[in-house]
Amino acid sequence: MASGPALVHGELVFPIHRLVSTVGRRNLADNVVPAVDLTLLDRDRVVSRRHAEIDWRDGALRLIDVEARNGVFVNGERMAPGSARLLNERDAISFGGVALTFLGDAAWPDGLVAEWNEASSFEEGHDVTVAAGATMRGQLGESVARGELVLHYQPKVHLATGALEAVECLVRWQHPERGLLYPDAFLSLAETTGYINTITGWVLEAGLAQCAAWRARGLDIATAVNISTRDLEDPRLVERVQQVLAATGVEPTKLIIEITETGVMADPACAIGHLVALKETGVHISIDDFGIGQSSLAYLRQLPADELKIDRSFSMSLDAHSRAILRSAVDVGHALGMRVIAEGVETAEAVTVLVELGCDVGQGYFYGRPQPAEAFVTSPLAAAAITAG
Repeated sequence: MASGPALVHGELVFPIHRLVSTVGRRNLADNVVPAVDLTLLDRDRVVSRRHAEIDWRDGALRLIDVEARNGVFVNGERMAPGSARLLNERDAISFGGVALTFLGDAAWPDGLVAEWNEASSFEEGHDVTVAAGATMRGQLGESVARGELVLHYQPKVHLATGALEAVECLVRWQHPERGLLYPDAFLSLAETTGYINTITGWVLEAGLAQCAAWRARGLDIATAVNISTRDLEDPRLVERVQQVLAATGVEPTKLIIEITETGVMADPACAIGHLVALKETGVHISIDDFGIGQSSLAYLRQLPADELKIDRSFSMSLDAHSRAILRSAVDVGHALGMRVIAEGVETAEAVTVLVELGCDVGQGYFYGRPQPAEAFVTSPLAAAAITAG
């Protein structure tokens, strides 16, 4: 049996060993899992992690979102406050920036729980090593050349009419050993290593090429691509976007660049300069996840944005407080000349409420989950748009 917990640099840690469930942040220097609300997981205890809990209930592990201030994601999809989800093996989970994954074939809850720090490989019974992280870094760097990245598309729909207006491109990594990986499993690694610029370039090229192919089939809709903080700092960003637009023959007005408040706040002057230049070319700018960042209304006023995307946590709960925030966000967006988009639209009730509040566009499971291009283009929404066009 492995030894019990010990104090390392003043923090309680558990050694990594077979059939032990631990929760925590990996520390490469000491090869341990330092405590972040760390506890052994068993049938009688709850693991609290910032804004969520993992507990054993009715014979299964569940993840419960209790606050969602910074967001709780399972395989890249944000959970609503108060919602719960049964956890399955190899679920990739992120708690406000601390990413976790469950691994191992042992009966739950015996699988190892540890941070996917630098997207490293964790195997039951093996120590965490720097080599594992290096392997993943190397694989990510080669993922574009090997053709392992794929795009899934989620519809953005006019709430009042139900008409398809655009799609958001969401990148996935078809990993040769791990299978299909969602963004939370590898984009943080891409950010820290600088691979994000290469990945973003590929997403732009693939997404706009697909947009052109759909237009040739009668599906003339806009395409939204997410731009990271590092992308906003790239002095060649505007030039790169213009080159891809020219190569694919897509009109600039059919491209939507989605940025987050956090991404802009890292270097406001640089980010705003690039966004203004993109806007002048005809590209549309969308502020993503509005409502959970830290930017002020003063910065919001300076951004040359066409769209304001309200974070899904508000439209998924629809309680009195969320409705008040939604109404305020819609009013602010419209006052600044922006269209307002609600993320996380999952029910017909949500559509009705959002229309009453004056929201323009909806995105969420009610209209469709992210799908590969072949599945998306044959969906009822796409078929209706082709017929209408």
